[in-house]
Amino acid sequence: MSIKKCPIHDKWWVFDGDFQVANKYSPVAIVIPTKDELGLKLQKIALESGACIAGFVYTANIGLERIIVNILANPNIRWVIVTGRENKHKAGKALIMLWEYGVDSTTGRIKCDINRVCTEDEIPTGYIPNLPFEVIERFRQQVKVIDYLWNDKVVKEENTTVNEVTIGSKTFKIRHIPIDVNENNVYIGLFYKNENEYLEGLKFLIHSCIQEIENNVPVYVIGKYLEKYYNLYDAGAFNNKPYIVQLYKEEITPEANIQVLDNGKIVIIEAPDIKHAYLTYKRLLESGKIGFIRSTRHGLTRDAILVEVIHYIPKFVFREENGKIIIEDFEYDEFVTKEYPLANKEYFKIYCEDVLNGVNRTGETYAYGEILRAFGKELFSSTSLIPLLNVESLYKIIEKHVVKVSEGKRIYLVDSNCIVEDLYNYLLKIFIVDQLKLLIERIRNYPFERNHIVCFWNPIVDITGVRKAEPCIIVLDFKIIPETMELYCICHMRSHDFIHAHIHNFYGISAIVQYIVWKLKQLEPEKFKNLKPSKLIWVITSSHMYLKQEAR
Repeated sequence: MSIKKCPIHDKWWVFDGDFQVANKYSPVAIVIPTKDELGLKLQKIALESGACIAGFVYTANIGLERIIVNILANPNIRWVIVTGRENKHKAGKALIMLWEYGVDSTTGRIKCDINRVCTEDEIPTGYIPNLPFEVIERFRQQVKVIDYLWNDKVVKEENTTVNEVTIGSKTFKIRHIPIDVNENNVYIGLFYKNENEYLEGLKFLIHSCIQEIENNVPVYVIGKYLEKYYNLYDAGAFNNKPYIVQLYKEEITPEANIQVLDNGKIVIIEAPDIKHAYLTYKRLLESGKIGFIRSTRHGLTRDAILVEVIHYIPKFVFREENGKIIIEDFEYDEFVTKEYPLANKEYFKIYCEDVLNGVNRTGETYAYGEILRAFGKELFSSTSLIPLLNVESLYKIIEKHVVKVSEGKRIYLVDSNCIVEDLYNYLLKIFIVDQLKLLIERIRNYPFERNHIVCFWNPIVDITGVRKAEPCIIVLDFKIIPETMELYCICHMRSHDFIHAHIHNFYGISAIVQYIVWKLKQLEPEKFKNLKPSKLIWVITSSHMYLKQEAR
């Protein structure tokens, strides 16, 4: 009886990965969670024994998505054998449970039983963020998964013997026992005591899977997570054409690593650059598979706590002219997606220059540049602060030190060496801080200290409500690694309209980081010759998307 096969291209897979391919018409795919010495042996033996593809999986989310998409692209694959040692992400368990129980259709979380999703202890990142539910179900229909992960319980099993078993034209020396299911069905219970027997067992399984249906091999496999009876044979192509899934929208990258914790309330993303980070989290928010709904005075949002690590900070070209910082050029096209609502290079240039120079040409409700370059000025910008700060009492105290009144002007003795006429402007000079200038001086003198911080949140005006629009960024924390001279920036945010603000906020912070490096090299070229920007790390305690926004 001939086995129906689907003709496919020699390069049939959708995503490249850490795998090797052999016979594209073979029904067997091998998935190995740990790339150790045993894993490499398993990969080699699998390909030599007739597998279609054999490779490694490292994560229980994006890694599984790639496997699913690639296997669906080859309808000839009908068996997936998960083998080798489990890894710390429990990616092997994730794939096995996904096939056995599926995923929650609403959240995308992998199930560990028919009626419940896996806990974080069971699978730390057991979550499929980008694949539609119907794609996962299509995968579960096309293939059967065999749990052949290394299991110490099997090694310790007594009353097993090594015997020859002939399947088709090949004979295998495997450790097994006959298992009588009923008088008409006797299954081969597969066991092993050592690595060699384990490798021989894999050869046996692969060869059994490529048999015709009339020569099907009944096998009982005790895996690490699943014990199951199988009738192994090649059922032929699942369909007469490949099932191609576009895992991501055009600009998204599979390089972004995702962890979802606490049932979707916490998301950790590591991405090569801002475009990939933005599109990854945007898709997650839009899918509704993460976060929770929050009702605020500004509208209804989908919220999550976001920790984001971005590896690349765009380059800027600076010059200074008449005390102003000018951005001559910066990297833009490669890192700003057209999906971003404020995608405009000229706007980005103005925004970043405003941040560096402490002005507000873009008309923001509050400007980070004004707070960065003149922190404390807001204390004097509202008459409502007079009772709050008890400025009248302050004036009365200072008036006791009046030296004289000359031509109607009060002249104040501030200290033994300083006499001022304009008390208001003098107080401005005392209380207003140019944080960027002081930060650069601190780093210049003490580069490896742990106090290189700039603040945007001012409790006097923000907690009290005097400043009507509180800044979302709380603090920027800068750290230099002595061995590598890498400058890290950690940004702490209390609230973030991710869809409409993330990328230009990122560019504003990137401009600060790049300017610090540039300026220090101008001031101390030898001392800071090896200084370079490193990663930008965000900790955002409410990274949200508006579902319904009220007028603000």
